[in-house]
Amino acid sequence: MTSISLINNITSKQLTGTRSFAADNRNRANGIKEQGNEFLKQNELDKAIECYLRAIAIDPNFADAYFNLGKAYNLKKQYKEAAQALEKAKELNPNDIETIIVLGESYKHSGQYNFAIRNFETALQKDNTSDYAKRNLEETKNLYLAVFNPKTALEEKKAQAQKNLNDAISIAKNYLPKGYLKDMSDLAIAFDTTNEMGGRSNIAQYEHAKRKITITGDYIWANPRIVGAYLVHEFVHAKDNDPYTSITEEQDAYEEAAKFWTSKLPTDTQPPVKDPEMDYVAELYLISPQKLKDRVAEIYTLRDPQIAKTSPNHPPQKIAASSSLSEDINAQSLRKYDIIA
Repeated sequence: MTSISLINNITSKQLTGTRSFAADNRNRANGIKEQGNEFLKQNELDKAIECYLRAIAIDPNFADAYFNLGKAYNLKKQYKEAAQALEKAKELNPNDIETIIVLGESYKHSGQYNFAIRNFETALQKDNTSDYAKRNLEETKNLYLAVFNPKTALEEKKAQAQKNLNDAISIAKNYLPKGYLKDMSDLAIAFDTTNEMGGRSNIAQYEHAKRKITITGDYIWANPRIVGAYLVHEFVHAKDNDPYTSITEEQDAYEEAAKFWTSKLPTDTQPPVKDPEMDYVAELYLISPQKLKDRVAEIYTLRDPQIAKTSPNHPPQKIAASSSLSEDINAQSLRKYDIIA
């Protein structure tokens, strides 16, 4: 009994020490990972990658660090390195759907369509409401078809884009107040390549000079409810018919999109469609509208430190007949935007 008891005590102490050492490593690694996240927000990708690699060196089983490392490599278009990091994240956390989808995206962008399709299908098996996985799967299938039959693939893509836009516009129009779009008959709407701001491609943007709303081509295969949400956002910009944007205008646009996303519409599917971006916007809005406003202000200030707080129509100004624009905006110099995201 004495011998067994002594061994058990030693083993218990050894395990406690091991657990303590592992916990310390995870805490240290997590702190460095958080530093990497801040660099990632600022689009300082090399610094972010360095932090994630340091975190992994301290804790080789840190799934979140591998995942964020993969995301950073994806943003640098280093898809081979991204896939390697994300495969390790998937190994450590096999049920995380976002990891599986982002891994699929790495393979899609590198032209390894079979691997991409396999991961997107796995994600949908785990959650069939994930539009993020579904639209990536459909896009990848189209890209795969284009390798062997580019004409047919292009025809299918054009047909899908037209149907999606028609459905999305109809959904958005039915949601918005009657007459909201009456002064937007000259507005063009299309799926196309969008500009980058702060190193990231816009999901949607409004070009004042062209009176055009563009949705990124990555969303051609998205559920039209999602495309409709971004149209509602951009309609807020287009409604002004002026070449300015501001923190307040972006806050108004996101709040309107959040209201749309959280509304019950006649066209809603059962179960409801999921989208990471819009779900996050809605989550903040449901906590409090101010929470969403604060996050929008943080993100847009980070993307453009010179962005104005207000613009001519946000908030609406009571303009005296003799007032100048600069007087109405408290003498702020306003920045003109060709692209309003």
